[in-house]
Order: sequence, then structure tokens, then C-alpha cells
Amino acid sequence: MKKTIYLLFALGIFTVSCSSDDDSAATTTPSENDYLPLTAGNYWVYDVPGSVESGRDSLYVANDTVIAGSAYTKFKSRDLAFGFFTGALANNGVKKEGNKLLLTGSASVNFTEEFPINIGVTDLVIFKEDASANDALGSVTGTLQQTYDGYPLTFTYTLTTTAKEDLPNYSVGTDVYTDVKRVETKLNLKIETTLQGFAIPILPAQDIVVSSQYYAKGIGVVHVDTTLQYTISELFAAQFGIPATRTETQKEILDTYSVE
Repeated sequence: MKKTIYLLFALGIFTVSCSSDDDSAATTTPSENDYLPLTAGNYWVYDVPGSVESGRDSLYVANDTVIAGSAYTKFKSRDLAFGFFTGALANNGVKKEGNKLLLTGSASVNFTEEFPINIGVTDLVIFKEDASANDALGSVTGTLQQTYDGYPLTFTYTLTTTAKEDLPNYSVGTDVYTDVKRVETKLNLKIETTLQGFAIPILPAQDIVVSSQYYAKGIGVVHVDTTLQYTISELFAAQFGIPATRTETQKEILDTYSVE
């Protein structure tokens, strides 16, 4: 059985619903600033060079939608997304609440082709305009169980978003953007199995995804820099027929866009 490793985010099945840990009172008056314009018809086209595979993504604002009684803007991608950011937003809902952007939907981290991990989020804060550097924005924690090659597996994950530095000017290739804010997204994962009543670690808790998104005022995300990596038990790597360590890198570079 082929066991190809790929850690890129793609559309998943909504299997678990969790809430952001940002419990501060939400401001219902929208901010006048716009770091991800949500007007229907807006689009962003990214070149996606990567260490394993490369491609080109087209992300666009499709329509308004209602999820659990709340109004959101639905994003779609023209084709199956290559990129982390496009894959995280495609077919999911985003709404602006005061000075924050909230994401609701699902994504799948495919640890191997046979090893999908589906994560659902409800109102995860992915951006906050007035956040200071290193302010925690949102967090989702959960546990999943599945059986793989006869082994009962427990996945424990934490998905976090954190505000980073503000950049008056930010260059991507020959393009220079002003008023840019960086957000870091991390996925921490632990995998254990049970043998004869004992918990045995397969993947010690580690950040398998670390991604930086650069939001430019009035435009949206202009650059994404993502590292996807893991180190797994040598014993179970041999048992499952997968590499014990793996590192992939990927960028999403804004090429063309149209926003209102």
C-alpha cells in the first residue's frame, strides 16, 4: 500500500466543532480598516512554490452564507488548493466582527494518504487589527481517534493563531506593500497508541505546521510562508513504511488581485 507523506492543508469533512479561546467581548461595529476585503467577487491569485510540489491558486469571495444562524462570507478556490492559506479558507466562512476576522469551517491535515486528520473550527480569530506583537488571537484544542494498520491511535491537537509584528513596508519580490501585519498560525500534534494497556508515543507533541500570513491593508494576504515538518518514532516509521522525519516548505506569493 502506498504511503505518501504530504502535510499540506486541503478541504476536509466537518467532523468536530470547537470554539476560539478568545472570550473578549466582541465589538459589533465594523472597523473602517480592511485587511481582508470581503466584497463578493474579490479575488487573489497566488504563485505557490514548494519544496515538494508547486502550483497556482485562485481564491475568491463567492457569496454570503449562514452558518448556525450567523452570517459569513464564503470563500472558494477555482481548483483544489495547493497553498496552506487558500486551502484553509476555501469552502469555509469568514466574518468581520469589529476589528477581528473570524473563521468557521474545516480543514484536513493529511499526515499520509491513509492518515487524514479533520479539524473543524467555529469563530477562530485569524486576525485582529489592533493586536500587539505576540498577542494570542485564537486557539482550538481537540482529540480524535482512528485505527491505522491495526493500531488504535489517539490524535491530540492544538491550532493557534498569534499576532506578530507590524511592518510599515514589506517587500515580496519586486512588489512593496505598506501597512502590513503578520499573523503566525501553528498546529501542534501528538499521536499515541495503546499496547497492552500502556500509552505508547508515536509522534511526541510538536509543531507540525508553522505558517506566517502577511496581511496588507486594503488588499488582503500578500504572502504566506509555511513550514511543515515532523519527527516520528523510528519503530513506528518502519512499521508504517513512512520516513521518520520530514520537512516541507511552501510559499504563497500574491500575483494578481481585484478588491473593492
